[in-house]
Amino acid sequence: MQFRLVYPRQFKTQKSRFFMLLFSLFFILKSYAGVNYAEGLVPSIAIDSATRTIVETHVGDEAGDVNTNVAPYGKLWLKVGAIDANNNIDWKTEIQYEDGGHPKVASLGEGRFVEVHEDQYQDKNTGDYQIWVTYGTVSNNIFNKNTPYGASNIRGQRPSVAYLGNNKVIVVYSRNDNGHPWRSLYYTIYQLDDNNQFKPIDGATNVQYETSGTTPSIAMLGNTIVETHIGDPAPYTNSLFSKVGRFDDSSNTISWNPSSYYTNTHPSGNYSIIKIGDNAIAETHFGDGTVSDPDTEFLNIYSVTGTLSSDGKSINWANNYQIFDSGSLHSGNALAALGSKLFEVHTQPRGSEKCDSYDHCIWSLDTIHMYIDTGSITQDSSGNYNINWGLNSSKNLRSNQEKGRASILPW
Repeated sequence: MQFRLVYPRQFKTQKSRFFMLLFSLFFILKSYAGVNYAEGLVPSIAIDSATRTIVETHVGDEAGDVNTNVAPYGKLWLKVGAIDANNNIDWKTEIQYEDGGHPKVASLGEGRFVEVHEDQYQDKNTGDYQIWVTYGTVSNNIFNKNTPYGASNIRGQRPSVAYLGNNKVIVVYSRNDNGHPWRSLYYTIYQLDDNNQFKPIDGATNVQYETSGTTPSIAMLGNTIVETHIGDPAPYTNSLFSKVGRFDDSSNTISWNPSSYYTNTHPSGNYSIIKIGDNAIAETHFGDGTVSDPDTEFLNIYSVTGTLSSDGKSINWANNYQIFDSGSLHSGNALAALGSKLFEVHTQPRGSEKCDSYDHCIWSLDTIHMYIDTGSITQDSSGNYNINWGLNSSKNLRSNQEKGRASILPW
C-alpha cells in the first residue's frame, strides 16, 4: 500500500510542494518515538542479562511490502549488540543465518540463545510451515550458530519460544490440521542434546493445549507458563486471551488452566509478552483497528502489565493500557527486558516522493525501517507495575545506532 499525497492546485510549484511535503512528513513523524537501528521485517529480540548481550532477528527488507497480508519470507538476519551501563546499544555484528519467516529468539543465559522460525514452503492444504529450531552461543560479540533442527512432523504458524530451564525450551504455534476452518494451538518441548541441537522430547511433541487460537506468545515465571494468543475463529479474531500453565520438569507435562479474554487487538497484528518481575509480565499489542495513519496502515501500539493471580491460575491485567508508538500492522513487534528497562522493536516504512508527467505526486514506500523503543519499569507502594515510555531512554539509544527518521524527532 502507498501513502498517496496528491498536491492541490495551490501547491504546483516545486518550492511550495517541498514545504508541504516537509510539513506533512513532520506531522506524521512527530508522534513516533523509537530509534531506527536497521531495515527489515518481523523483528524479535532477546537479552542475556548477565552479559548484557542483545540478539535481534528479522526477515530482510527484500522480502516484500510490509503492508500486504502475505507474510514476509526471505533471508533471516541476526544482529548482536552490547548494552552499556547507560543502556545504550552498540550493535556489533550481523549475519544472514537461514531462510524463512517469522523468527523468534529467546535467551538461555550464559551467552546462549535459541531461535525458531518457519520455513518458506507452505502446505497448500493447511497453510502450515515446517518449524526449525536453531541453537547458538555469543562470544566476542559473534553469534556461533549450530546446525538448525527441523522435524518434518512439527508444522505450524507463528511460533514463539521460551526457556524452561534444564536445557529445555518450549515452542508454541498454531496449526490447521483438524479438518475445521480455524486453527488450534500446540506446543513441543525440546531438549538440548550432546551435539548442541534441540531435539523434540517424546510425548511432548505436537501437544494441543487450546482448541482454537493463533499467533501465540509465551513467557516464563519460574515454572509457571504464561501464554497469550489471538482468538480464532470469528467473532474472536480481534480478541486477545491469556492462559496460564504449570510445567513439570520431571514428566515434561503442563497443567493448563482455562483461557481468559483480556482486550481487543487487530486480527492481523502480532504482539509479545515478557517477564518483568517474579510474578509479573509486560505485554504489547496493536490496536483493534484504530489506524493512526490510514494510508500506510500504521496502527497504535499499546502496552499493559499483568500479574499472576494468588492461586497461580490466571493473569490479573492492570488498567494501565497506554499508546506509546505506532507501527506497521503486518510486521509484528517484540519485547525484551533488562532489569528495570524494557525494550520493544517494531517496523515502520520509509518512502519517497514520485511525480508523474501531470504533476501528481505520490509518497511511495521504499524501505522498511525497524525501530526500538525503551521504557522504565516501576512498581508503586501497592506492588503495581507500570511502564514509563520516555524520551530520555530513546535519546540515549540514539548515540550508538543508525540515524533514521528518529533523528529529526522533536526531543
